Amino acid sequence: MKCRYCAQDNLLMANYCCACGKPFTDDERKAAYDQTVYGRIDQARKIKDIVTLDVIKSSVWFRLLTLVLIVAVGIWLRMSGVNALRLECGEGYRLEYLKETDTYYAISEKGAVDLRLVVPNRTTALVVEEYDESGSLLSSQSCRTDGALSLDVSATNHYVLRSRRGEKDTGALTVYVYRESEAAE
Repeated sequence: MKCRYCAQDNLLMANYCCACGKPFTDDERKAAYDQTVYGRIDQARKIKDIVTLDVIKSSVWFRLLTLVLIVAVGIWLRMSGVNALRLECGEGYRLEYLKETDTYYAISEKGAVDLRLVVPNRTTALVVEEYDESGSLLSSQSCRTDGALSLDVSATNHYVLRSRRGEKDTGALTVYVYRESEAAE
């Protein structure tokens, strides 16, 4: 430790300066000790003893902050909800998805497929458009937004489903519907 009067280096636990003889205060000796590895280890142990789980859990601020955080996460999850239109597997059909073209293929044994849809929050309309092989629109109709939709296996089998909120599209899916016997060919 350095003497503040003569700047002489002294032993860490010296009580007096070896050059000028001035006494070191307890604060100076403690400050010098805290700079050593042992002093830092002692400081870390004191912090660890203060910050225990029991001390944190018993704090009123911790409890209040935890409650506010849980409520905020719940509200955020509820408000965000579903943000994309998607299909789910259901009874009576097999669903395959081709990621490269972002296309669903519904394969059923019957002539119609009752799809299970997951629609985005606050969707006001669901539009089903049927296209022919050349991509020309054959028909367009609005449907319920409750998540149930029946598509017929027709000559084209090509449908585009669009979810809307007002006049704005919130999602779109391309779906091809096939009979099991047609899909095997």
